[in-house]
Parts: sequence; C-alpha cells; structure tokens
Amino acid sequence: MTTVVRINQQSYVMDDTVVADTESRILDAVHLGGAFVGIDSSGALARVLVTPATAVSIETAEPIVVGTATDEPPELAFFDFDS
Repeated sequence: MTTVVRINQQSYVMDDTVVADTESRILDAVHLGGAFVGIDSSGALARVLVTPATAVSIETAEPIVVGTATDEPPELAFFDFDS
C-alpha cells in the first residue's frame, strides 16, 4: 500500500513507514497554531505551512501497474476519482 497525504489540495505520495510520524508532526503544528512541517514525498522533501485552517487528508491507495515491455520496470499510476 501507498499513502497519499493531501494538504490544501496538493498531493504527497509517501511510504507507509513515515505516515505515523508525518501525521504526528501535522497535529503538533495544528496545536501550535501553525508551523512548517517537512513532508518526505517519494524521496523529495517539501516544507509545508500547516495551520488549524489547513485542509489535510490521509488516504491509502493501491498503485496501479501500467503495462510495459517485459524487460522494463513497471510504471506506477495513481488515479484520483474524487477531484
């Protein structure tokens, strides 16, 4: 499984192993009235300002393997049918 964290309509795909820590840091920022939170998204680090008014959702998603030639690694795609 892969987890998608959406913060103000921006999606961040992250490994399941960092989700609990990320969720905790988001909650800490909200309780402080706002703070920058580091988001590790597929190896890229983003710093996002999270406040009590920030819209955040955390969802698990099954990656969809897109067909490729047999000697190439598969490409992953995520489809968001809610937007």
